[in-house]
Amino acid sequence: MFERANYQAEKLHRIANNSNSAFHLIENQQNLKYYLQQRKNNPQITAGLLSLEGAHALEGKLKNLDRLYEAGFRIIGFTHFFDNALGGSTHGINKGGITEFGKQVLNRMDELEMFIDISHASSSLINDIFTLTKRPILVTHTGVQAVCASKSKRNLTDNQIKRVAESGGLIGIGFWPTVTCNKSITGIVESIRYVSNLVGVDYVGLGSDYDGNTLVPFTSSSIEQLTHALIQAGFTEMQISKVMGGNLEKLFANYLPSS
Repeated sequence: MFERANYQAEKLHRIANNSNSAFHLIENQQNLKYYLQQRKNNPQITAGLLSLEGAHALEGKLKNLDRLYEAGFRIIGFTHFFDNALGGSTHGINKGGITEFGKQVLNRMDELEMFIDISHASSSLINDIFTLTKRPILVTHTGVQAVCASKSKRNLTDNQIKRVAESGGLIGIGFWPTVTCNKSITGIVESIRYVSNLVGVDYVGLGSDYDGNTLVPFTSSSIEQLTHALIQAGFTEMQISKVMGGNLEKLFANYLPSS
């Protein structure tokens, strides 16, 4: 599992190196600042950041965290669809809290200025992460229980939403009907509205989960449909700018490794 993650990182580095600056790999604040400056002159360029969905790729070895950091990873979700050596998954059997190894990983991630993603973590693990980390917490793709409680057992409670906001983190609202209880854009907008009303628009963004397996109401090439829906829902231009990427840009600008 570690070798597969490392291999995928190497592939992305090759893409960036061979792109003639059309694709930038973001690893620190300076990378991001430079990319944003270049994009002002050439809006056709794009960028990416390496994220790991499930820390089972560490294979139980703390040294592999440093190796993945060196490979460019900056976001790691502790769990995916099953419990692992770090703690419980919301889809897992035991759904437990953080393990001793998980605490070691969390402390080292804080030292390396990496982001912890709690999207698939169990409630117990989420509570432990809230207590232990000193960093803003990311939820890269999720939903809201108050909007959709019937389909996704991993949608966030009001208390979890508040604690993410208190950490200075960000909640990415997913686009698929399991987390919105709606096959249309309406469910996405309702979820964004709910988080905005509860903790403020500064703590919500997009968490599409465009992975090829989810049913979504529009493709990445039609993202303007969501912009239009937010306008129709009464969001201001500044609020929409924050939701559509401004909040994430600010988080990365402030909390990615400085160099």
